[in-house]
Amino acid sequence: MKQTVGVLGFEPSLQKSLELLLHGEHDLAIVPVSLSESGAASQPEPDILIIAPPNAEWVEKVRQRYPRVRLLAMVDWHRRYQFSDSHIDDYVESLMSYKGLLDLLREF
Repeated sequence: MKQTVGVLGFEPSLQKSLELLLHGEHDLAIVPVSLSESGAASQPEPDILIIAPPNAEWVEKVRQRYPRVRLLAMVDWHRRYQFSDSHIDDYVESLMSYKGLLDLLREF
């Protein structure tokens, strides 16, 4: 069974590019995600959500919308203290290679 992954919070062109790259991976299934409540019942909850959080309050909104998802946050090391009380499962550096991101997703 494929691991389901969602992408949220990135600049639109970067988010679309990341979704397209991940869509090409045989063991991953990309699912649409949104913080909007409209259509929420029809959207499956992903196993993993890759996020680019602007702040800790935003992470809490994501947690309320997707309570069981594992959060993988793209936050540089010098900003992680801002998220110390957030329920983030793991972090990824913004400069990590795509292969590194895939390895992390598959271990997650």
